[in-house]
Amino acid sequence: MSRRNRKVDPVTTLLCGVIVLVFGIYFGISNVSEAKEDQRIMAEGVRTVGTITDVQTKKGRSTRSGVSGGGRKVMDVSYFDKYGGNHSLSYRETYREKKEGSQEAVEKKLVGTEVNVRYDRSDPGKAVVEGDETSVTGAYVWGIGVGLFGLVFVAVGVWELKKRRASLKAGDAAGGSPTPAAG
Repeated sequence: MSRRNRKVDPVTTLLCGVIVLVFGIYFGISNVSEAKEDQRIMAEGVRTVGTITDVQTKKGRSTRSGVSGGGRKVMDVSYFDKYGGNHSLSYRETYREKKEGSQEAVEKKLVGTEVNVRYDRSDPGKAVVEGDETSVTGAYVWGIGVGLFGLVFVAVGVWELKKRRASLKAGDAAGGSPTPAAG
């Protein structure tokens, strides 16, 4: 059988769809919960100033033209709460070497830079760097998108299984031996 005519087993399609659907639901709920918590801290949290203490950069993938795609910078920030307690958090931003310079230059430039931080009044260890809060809309879009992708696989798997069952019943009704349909 040629590669083009080969079909995937519907049970495999169904199982893959269920796995992707569960993944989408789980991480969608997790992302939405995190985004809502970030928004709550931004609205109700105590504002303070933090200092970037460390920066780790990672280049993105190189494209065919040799241009590096977007990498990331991970910044560690130290801040004090209103009682003098020292806390830290990490946040990420996109790193573009062509725009920002070498990894060493970016790290040297950012360490010691001050950023605005908001922390939870009841738990000062929970904090968000202003401008880095997770988008609730983005979290919903991500979760729903992955969930729908999985749902498509589930629907195709169920549809293919129904076709296979109908084909087997048609074979029995015709008095022939039940031969599974290709697919």
